[in-house]
Amino acid sequence: MTIARWPVFALFIAVLAIGAPAFAGDDHAPGAPVILDESKAAPGEKELLGRLVAPCCWNQTLDVHGGAAPDQLRAEIRKRLLSGESAASIEADFVARYGDRVRASSDSSSLGSAGFVVGGFALMAGVALIYAVRRWLRTARAAKANAAPAVPEERDALDAQLDDELRAMD
Repeated sequence: MTIARWPVFALFIAVLAIGAPAFAGDDHAPGAPVILDESKAAPGEKELLGRLVAPCCWNQTLDVHGGAAPDQLRAEIRKRLLSGESAASIEADFVARYGDRVRASSDSSSLGSAGFVVGGFALMAGVALIYAVRRWLRTARAAKANAAPAVPEERDALDAQLDDELRAMD
């Protein structure tokens, strides 16, 4: 390594050395799973946290999402469960505060119904397409079978005269 590259290398090492401790102690780095202490968990807490999405970004459920806002929500849920409130009432309260989007899996069956409707229409369209193609093929075969073979027409006197004149020219 040349002497001109040493300052760049030293700066690179310094940046790594300064930045490493900041990430080393960060339990809530983006994408890092949150480890819940099972010994302090209230009954039903883990299941409820897995059913609710973090309303700060709507990407992950509260049981794995890191950050200050999810930490506050987890603490609120634990406190309410330990005070005797049911998980269903807490979930209903979260839905009232944040909307149905806060649920990781919706209870509504409208999406399932829409899937059945779209699937039914696709099935009917497929059956209609098969019916139309078969009908078209059957019609084409019948037209081909019913086509009269090319029969030479009867020759009349003018055709014979024309042929005689053409032979005479040769």
